[in-house]
Amino acid sequence: MKYDIYTVSYCSFCVEAVGILVQQGCNFSSFDITGDQEAKQNLIEKTGCNTLPQIFCNGEFIGGCSDLKVYFSEVNIECEE
Repeated sequence: MKYDIYTVSYCSFCVEAVGILVQQGCNFSSFDITGDQEAKQNLIEKTGCNTLPQIFCNGEFIGGCSDLKVYFSEVNIECEE
């Protein structure tokens, strides 16, 4: 599975979510959109969510940091290969 996470540099939830993906051994790409209002607006339009981080798995929107925690606890996925 491939994860994409959109973050801003000043967000503790973004740091925590990246840490979860690292801890789980997930294959992910991180996109820092600090100061990029166009990128943030595009994400809001795509997901309907105006907070960060925004996390996707194989192109499907998971949600933010809290959603990521629930995702791993409910789906019981282990990313390590």
